[in-house]
Amino acid sequence: MNNDLLRNLRAAVDRLVPSYVAAHNSRGNELVHSGDFDAAIAEFDEAIRITPLVAELYSDRGRAYAAKGDFDRALADFSEAIWLRPQVAEFYSNRGATRRLTSDNEGAMNDYNEALRLDPYSAPAHFNRANLLMDLERLDEAVAAFDRAIRCNPDFTGSYINRGIAQHLLGYTDAAISDFDSAISADPNEAQAYLNRGRAHMDRSEQPSRKSS
Repeated sequence: MNNDLLRNLRAAVDRLVPSYVAAHNSRGNELVHSGDFDAAIAEFDEAIRITPLVAELYSDRGRAYAAKGDFDRALADFSEAIWLRPQVAEFYSNRGATRRLTSDNEGAMNDYNEALRLDPYSAPAHFNRANLLMDLERLDEAVAAFDRAIRCNPDFTGSYINRGIAQHLLGYTDAAISDFDSAISADPNEAQAYLNRGRAHMDRSEQPSRKSS
């Protein structure tokens, strides 16, 4: 299909998506949140049947497939979303997260880097990239990436928890405890923060902490 024609079709679809397509998409996202992934996928299928050129529908269905554990279909949907709207950083970040789950570390890193090229302030892309760096045992780089994720979104507790875990692994026990404290302050019901803080306190009582760099 001619690129100019495709671009014009995308713009037209964005303006003309009917309300009942939005309703299917909204129900699909609610069902993903509740854990009914098959029902969610059915809602997205119907929305895509009606308007097959809306990239966000493929991305949302891809998230449902990924949550279900059907990574091949998730990757196909994220790739379709990227083909339709290659300028959206979120789509690359989502595909990268799924590639990480399939142990495609190189592909995941490429996707995160592209997401950040498109949107340097994407907290999810920084967070996902930091998690991959932890997988690769590049802990100092992971801490720096979590720093950037927190600067972009200081309200997301996951960044504090995972940065705290990386700090703990590096031997920066006091810094790790501070991160877990921040996560608990933001969300007093965050069980992982309490668990990891307890482990860090136990380690601190047994050995001196390194100073955070």
